[in-house]
Amino acid sequence: MTVMQPIIFSLTGDTVFEKKSQYAGKLNEKVLSNKIILADNPLHKNNHSSFDCEGYKTNKTTVINKGVIKTFLHDSYTSKALNALNTHNSSSIMAKPSVSFFNPEIIGTTPFKKMLAETGKGVIVYDLYPEHTVNNVTGAFGLNSSRFYYVKNGEIAGLVNGGVVTGNSYEIFKKVDSVSRETKYDTGNYNFPVIKTKAQILTQ
Repeated sequence: MTVMQPIIFSLTGDTVFEKKSQYAGKLNEKVLSNKIILADNPLHKNNHSSFDCEGYKTNKTTVINKGVIKTFLHDSYTSKALNALNTHNSSSIMAKPSVSFFNPEIIGTTPFKKMLAETGKGVIVYDLYPEHTVNNVTGAFGLNSSRFYYVKNGEIAGLVNGGVVTGNSYEIFKKVDSVSRETKYDTGNYNFPVIKTKAQILTQ
């Protein structure tokens, strides 16, 4: 999920240490909607990583629970630098060590059909790209979409073949009001649900 990229960026120990994270100093604080439960699950059967790049055994880690940051992800370097627990998330041991999610998961419980039925007016957006244009620090994005659907009175009212979507990732995830229990693998091999948000986005 391309618009999730800045959130993931700001939850790693190296971005906190380098003072690039929007969430630096906000451990145990509520930063997102209480509908957001975000975990890193390197042991998922479809994207399995038993060990990190430093050779430590990996584990599933709940990073955000009901919108509250429970931990940042760390390797041995950032955990020592920030006096935190090493979550075994080293993704590189090259000249510049780095920390990353192996397999981010957002946990949802609402059937997609129910989410749709409860939407008075909105859009369903698919396939946002190119992801490298998202500003991870500010959260701002202006992305192409191969298609999106207009929703009116709980039903899909029309299809647009292509367009541009602009918004801010940090604001979108503060205003999430439901998360689907159904998930789908995206182009980055991440398994994500449908996210319904009241945040304003612009489509054209």
